[in-house]
Amino acid sequence: MHGLLGEAVRIMKRPEVVKEDLQLPKDEGYCSITIVFCHSYMFLEHERWVST
Repeated sequence: MHGLLGEAVRIMKRPEVVKEDLQLPKDEGYCSITIVFCHSYMFLEHERWVST
């Protein structure tokens, strides 16, 4: 993938995998967690998808 200025960008985990990874803490009773999307300005749909 390439960023807005043509730089190479590698997505470390697909949003659906991140969502699956977050299920365990949720099952353990956590009600909030912080996630950092370093390039969310380029991939807004990833942040939106994981948040639902």
